[in-house]
Amino acid sequence: MTTVIRQRTEDQIRLQARIVQAERVAVIATQLDGEIVYLNPAAEELYGWQSQEVVGRNIVELVVPTNKLESANQIMKALRAGESWTGEFTLKRKDGSQFTAFVTDSPIFNEAGLLIGIVGVSHDLTALKEALLKLETQVEDGSRNLKLANKNLRRLSSRLMQVRDEESRRLARDLHDSAGQLLTAVNMNNAIIKGQFHKLDAAGARAAVENEKLISQISREIRAITYLLHPPLLDEFGLETALRMYVEGYTKRSDIRVDLTVAPDFGRLPEEMEIACFRFIQECLVNVHRHSKSPSAAIKIGYQRRRVYMEVRDEGRGLSLSQLLESRENGVGLAGMRERIRYLDGTLDIKSDANGTVLIARLPLK
Repeated sequence: MTTVIRQRTEDQIRLQARIVQAERVAVIATQLDGEIVYLNPAAEELYGWQSQEVVGRNIVELVVPTNKLESANQIMKALRAGESWTGEFTLKRKDGSQFTAFVTDSPIFNEAGLLIGIVGVSHDLTALKEALLKLETQVEDGSRNLKLANKNLRRLSSRLMQVRDEESRRLARDLHDSAGQLLTAVNMNNAIIKGQFHKLDAAGARAAVENEKLISQISREIRAITYLLHPPLLDEFGLETALRMYVEGYTKRSDIRVDLTVAPDFGRLPEEMEIACFRFIQECLVNVHRHSKSPSAAIKIGYQRRRVYMEVRDEGRGLSLSQLLESRENGVGLAGMRERIRYLDGTLDIKSDANGTVLIARLPLK
């Protein structure tokens, strides 16, 4: 290429490069072989070089780190073939420091359509990368704090359940002991009165008989209340016996047939787990009575892959979407059971449709 043609080519490259000089981005224009012919002020600021220091030098040798030379040569090859290239690329400054830039390299054509040079536009992504890293750190910190808050909330919720269980056990014991003893004394006194029937008029005799019936009814209701507060058989004989007694009473009160199947080798569980299992079954049967209107329910309890497996199935009308959401958000009922089971590292699955509802709880054995 003659000096005149070369000068004209460089002038055209500079002219096209100056078109984007108004933009506050780094612009470097080169010959096809990578020889720098133009560097705008933003590029001088970004790379740390003055124009008179780099014009005539090769762009690849000047701003590309050693470990990126192969990639840079591939890009230059594509540019000399008339193709553009856009993407993130690691570059270096005059002082040797490296940074990531968003680069757009484009071939330059003259008025005749001949390829005469290359222009590269670089956006420094350092500030953006730092901002993104800071944002990611904040998100991670926020997520970590949220997980910690949720963990603490679940721990508090579980502790409240434990306190409630302990209080229910105490109330059941006190009610059984105090009220039971008083009713026994009243019943003994009433027996003495009945023994004096011959001295009573008709009204007195009827009152004595009626008292006996009332005492018997009160005793049954106190037993039912104490059982709902805390089944005494749970502590003494374990989950299976307590559930069979509860299911028997539930069937009599509700007229809902319940089929309870417990694995033969089930045995005893830790106290907290037995309470959780009992309350889960209890809440499920309460929902069958209140919501599903099913004539029957089936309960299965056993072990599955080192986990306690509990399944409660009914043939009712199923739970509505609002009831399913309520079971997750209320903090009572099934939602309370979900939290209790989750605290024990267990899972609770609910499947409900027009054919009925199935609740499956799994608690890992520790």
